Amino acid sequence: MESISEEFNLPQRFHRAVHEEARALLMNPCAETALKRKDLRNLLTVTIDGERARDFDDAVSIKLTENGYRLWVHIADVGFYVGWDSAIDNEARKRGTSVYFPDRVIPMLPKELSEDLCSLKPKVERIAFTVEMDFRRDGERLSARFYPSLIVSDERMTYTSVKKILVDQDRNERDKYEYLLSDFELMNELCSVLRRRRLERGSLDFDLPEPEVLLDLQGNPEAIIRAERNLAHMIIEEFMVAANEAVAEHLTSLGIPMLYRIHEEPSAMKLDDIMRVVKPLVRLKKRSLKPQDFSRLLLNIKGTPGEEIINYMVLRSLKQARYSPTNVGHFGLASACYTHFTSPIRRYPDLVVHRILREVVTKRRLSDMRIRELEGLLPDIAFHSSRMERLADDAERKVIDSMRVWFMMDKLGEEYEGKVVSVNPYGFKVRLKDFYVEGFIHVSYMTDDFYRYDDRSLSLVGRNTGRRFGIGNEIRVRIDKVDMEEREIFLGLI
Repeated sequence: MESISEEFNLPQRFHRAVHEEARALLMNPCAETALKRKDLRNLLTVTIDGERARDFDDAVSIKLTENGYRLWVHIADVGFYVGWDSAIDNEARKRGTSVYFPDRVIPMLPKELSEDLCSLKPKVERIAFTVEMDFRRDGERLSARFYPSLIVSDERMTYTSVKKILVDQDRNERDKYEYLLSDFELMNELCSVLRRRRLERGSLDFDLPEPEVLLDLQGNPEAIIRAERNLAHMIIEEFMVAANEAVAEHLTSLGIPMLYRIHEEPSAMKLDDIMRVVKPLVRLKKRSLKPQDFSRLLLNIKGTPGEEIINYMVLRSLKQARYSPTNVGHFGLASACYTHFTSPIRRYPDLVVHRILREVVTKRRLSDMRIRELEGLLPDIAFHSSRMERLADDAERKVIDSMRVWFMMDKLGEEYEGKVVSVNPYGFKVRLKDFYVEGFIHVSYMTDDFYRYDDRSLSLVGRNTGRRFGIGNEIRVRIDKVDMEEREIFLGLI
């Protein structure tokens, strides 16, 4: 992991000036700001994160109203502590994002802020920026208000714990958090209606598995499993999407320059590639796909053998989401106006949007000079933040690949069941059933026949036997070679 950090030129330490500035903030956190904030300390509030999370930048509260639901999304008020062009800000802008490896985090902000002063830790007063939204019973948003607040998180909940409460109906867990049960039930209700409404408007619902590396006490990979995405994840995702949309729509309606999170439609060529794979796996009435058909397609394939493969194909066909000062909408979420606001501890664009919203809330109206300043500043921030996000994604992917190879080093010669997940003229990739690990079978090692690539069905076909290897096929393979330098696992056919 250290070599990958060097390969991607990821910063390992903060400069002294950054640490000194962070320590000064920690010693003088400006407690008197409570006088200028909306006091929400008596509102039942929780954070819901993963078991290993160290920074908590979002918390939620909920109540039932006459018309439906009132949802509060509280976001750590990082912008209050980190001003434009301070030492911390310059370093955060340079890093762009936090990078997450299985055993460590390379944070965007120093730990004094990310894990202490700005983190919404339980039972501690924290300043936040709150988005308060009213929804009807059918999920339509009636209103949204934005203001600095003072909160206390009552509990640090985990996704696993909330799943036990809502899905498993675990008696011990429900007894432990009895005073929060009605709130969790309301969150479940609101999540369902928001999610249904989002899918109906054409939002893409990818239920794609992610690898999770389990480490032993020495930091070695003990297992690589399929990470679980449960109801608790969906609750937080829906609430964060709602808050991000509310902020984006508010600033756009006022004509204020801001950073959008945009996602363009896929190209016609990509749609043709998907159609080739989809046709053998799913019965489709249409002869061609349009971007608007994606949502219905993903819904129709749920529970089918080809679900995961088609999900991946659709995902790969999409252009990558990015930051931009110009709004073109977000295709994946079927959102006309979207931004990133809810993670200012780990994403620099969120911090920028926080600052812009704060200026609007406190000053009511921005001067023409300030608007021109923002218009000149935002394009560079958008470009650099998008680039650093790609870099972080690539580094995280390389680390997972290295962990997979490291984990399989002592398993040479062993046989496993697997599924074909991608095919090209040179061979195909297989994902093992026992571990969330992928390996490659090169066509030159398929000695039982001469195989040619059929680009219409995206499969390899034996010239004499007619044996076909296509996406979704289940086969048995052997671990033939593990290459640490190339971070590749090479498989052989049984």
